[in-house]
Amino acid sequence: METVIETRSQRARENDRRRRHKLMTAELRRRIPPLRGQESQGNEAMVYAKFFTPMGPFTWYVTEFDGDDTFFGLVDCVEREWGYFSLQELSELRHTLGQAWIPAVERDKFWRPKRACDLGQYD
Repeated sequence: METVIETRSQRARENDRRRRHKLMTAELRRRIPPLRGQESQGNEAMVYAKFFTPMGPFTWYVTEFDGDDTFFGLVDCVEREWGYFSLQELSELRHTLGQAWIPAVERDKFWRPKRACDLGQYD
């Protein structure tokens, strides 16, 4: 049996290829405010992007981005809480389906920015 060793960036690129879209686009990079850019806004902060796991309970709502790897926003699983999360880690996650796998995290391509306080239960 042949062993295949992937680097983190190879895994992320292959996930993008299978996903057929990138988690982070140049337009999103320009639009999302820098870290601490909405700090004083609290729940009035704008949510610029939404990432989710189609086969699981996790959703990440992006309010700020360092321009490289680190996001700040709401993380929703059992309950919603503010925190930091990584683009690299989101882009590498996979679901295994028997012998095959698929990217675990998707970007909501139809997301329209809204305030965090306007997020509904099923956004």
